[in-house]
Amino acid sequence: MLITCAFITFTMTFSAPPIPGGSVIAFTLLFNRLGIPTEALAMVLSLDVIFDFLLTSVNIYCLPIALLNSASVQGLLKRDILRSKTAKPTSETK
Repeated sequence: MLITCAFITFTMTFSAPPIPGGSVIAFTLLFNRLGIPTEALAMVLSLDVIFDFLLTSVNIYCLPIALLNSASVQGLLKRDILRSKTAKPTSETK
């Protein structure tokens, strides 16, 4: 039962559409397969709305940090321009 739950959860993680409320399909299939009553789905979906807002805000906060880190690792980040108070566009950025 635990292996089945883990497999369905793993599969649904990649197949759920990346839109708000896209995990509803995954929850419905998982609950039906595990024999959990569909009345519990209403409670889980109400919590999913709250957690969806929190996860979206974390993703929006972390994306620029990840992009800056990737640019720094690849040597594409010009730290002197970022740290200057009066950054002027160079011929490369025009």
